[in-house]
Parts: sequence; C-alpha cells; structure tokens
Amino acid sequence: MGIGDSAPPRPGVMDEIPTSGDLPLARGRKCVTFSLLGDLGRTEPGYNPVRGHMGQTLVYKRTHSGDPNTSGTFGCDDCMGQVRDYRFDAVIGVGGKRPDPGSEDIALKINWIGIDPTRKIVPPNVRRRDGKRFRGPWVTFKCFRLWEETGRDLNDVAPRLFKRMFEEKHVRLVMSRSLPLEIQEEVQDILALVNTFQPSRPSRVFQRTRSTKRKC
Repeated sequence: MGIGDSAPPRPGVMDEIPTSGDLPLARGRKCVTFSLLGDLGRTEPGYNPVRGHMGQTLVYKRTHSGDPNTSGTFGCDDCMGQVRDYRFDAVIGVGGKRPDPGSEDIALKINWIGIDPTRKIVPPNVRRRDGKRFRGPWVTFKCFRLWEETGRDLNDVAPRLFKRMFEEKHVRLVMSRSLPLEIQEEVQDILALVNTFQPSRPSRVFQRTRSTKRKC
C-alpha cells in the first residue's frame, strides 16, 4: 500500500485516538476549544499561530473528508501514511480535483490548516481495519482549523499555488520551502486564514457518519 492509500482502524480501536480533551500538546498545556458557525478549531492560550511563522509547510491534496477528524488528529485514518512523519511546521489540506463519492464538495477548496505539530507514536496494539500497522504517527497541532467544504477556494487565495499543483505539475503534495518566493508568500496568506476566515454556514462533516472504507 503506497502513499495515498489508507484504511480506518478496526472497530474498538477508535478510543485510542486522541480527542479534544487529551490532545498531546507541547509543554502539556490544554488548548482552548471553540466552535464558530461552520468552523471547528482550537488554539493554545496566548499563542499567535501566524506571527513570525515562516517555517516549512506541507500542502497536500485530499480525496475525502474525515482525516483529520473533528478532534484535530491528522492520521486517524492513516491518510498520507509516512508523509505525516515529514519535517514540517504547518499543514494545509486542499481538496483534490476529483474527490471520492460523498466528498465531492471539498474539491479545490482549503479544507483544513494545522500549525505547530505534535507527533504521537501510534500504540503498537492499535491497528487499522485491515489489521496492518499505521504507517506514520498521529499528528495534532497547537492551532487547528477545520472547514472541509466550507473553506475558501484555493484559486482565490493562492492562484500561483493553484496553478502549480493543479495545472502545471499535477503533484500530490508540495513542501513550501521548495517553492518560488512568490508562492511561499501565498502559503503564508493561506495560513493567515486561521485568524481571519469564518465560513457562513456549518460543514456537513460534523453530522456525517464515519465511512467504513476510505482511500486517501
């Protein structure tokens, strides 16, 4: 199974996945959890998620919603596998051009943002639904925003990045420091949405029942 494949954990193991009350945040501090109209996110008290942030950002295309989950755990369904262990300071998840059935409305939109990751090795007794080990750690963030299909259109916020990922290179993922400076600046514009963007309606992902089989 290569990058992009996934299988959800077997029944009964979801209790092992961190939830909003026990996210493994750096320095052991609890985060503030809040829910705006159509937005789910959290930020540690006193933490400015964007100020001075010029680190490495992973930007990747998604084929479905649900990973990260509404508790902010990236990798709950093992999406992106070993990529979750790459060295990055932030993640931007963007809907691909042709998502899986049932997730078509996330296409070409900025679905979620996570800044300042904390990785947690998946316990050895926890397996995916197919019985295999998780290919990478669970990742949570000091700052997390989940918009799914209610997110901004990528082409509106970052037209150069959109062109590079969807028209010129057709790549599954990019690391921001490998990009031209003008596109790196667009990545920063996307990250700034954690402080400025509030969708006008709630995402349906918060009412959707977990699928029993996914690929990502």
